[in-house]
Amino acid sequence: MKKVCFLYWVLVLVCAHASAMDFTPVRSENSQGFLRAILVDGSTRYVANLAPGTSMTGGSAKAVFLLSEPQGASFSLGKSPLTPEVPFSEEGIGKYRAAALALIAASAAKVTIVKEEPDAFTANGWANYRFTLSFVLPGRRFVQQVAFVNFSAKEQWVLVTVSPEKDIAVAQDRCMAFFGSLHPLGQREDLAAPVFP
Repeated sequence: MKKVCFLYWVLVLVCAHASAMDFTPVRSENSQGFLRAILVDGSTRYVANLAPGTSMTGGSAKAVFLLSEPQGASFSLGKSPLTPEVPFSEEGIGKYRAAALALIAASAAKVTIVKEEPDAFTANGWANYRFTLSFVLPGRRFVQQVAFVNFSAKEQWVLVTVSPEKDIAVAQDRCMAFFGSLHPLGQREDLAAPVFP
């Protein structure tokens, strides 16, 4: 009986892991210069647009996209430290606030939460909660936006945009162009074509 229970839980863990998004980004670029990133969730591939000149890196837990413009700006998409079971309400918001603050660089000073927004964007209809934080690194003020996104009933992502303060609007536009175009890749979809949200 113990052996059967053990095998059952191993199977549950393997299935749960297999269905989680792998955030290792795969680059796709066509001859016209359309740049896209592909992420894999089990047997489903997700694809999204990237601004020209964007470089990407990452691993199974987080994809990082470095923007060529504005300089010093980036965004990332990865596994959240929390789950969708933690509500975007007064009951759970303290946990999200602490998680957002924990994503700020350790060397940052003068960290403040500037804004909190429930359902800050409507991309793909996923429930979300976004924090806008301000901080100082030697010689420069930065803004970091941290959005917790319920991808499914069991899986939550965190979308983080960071930029020098003066460029946050441009960086956020590039991040949301990526996130708004993220969708499952259809069997007949041409990877060479751009995606328009």
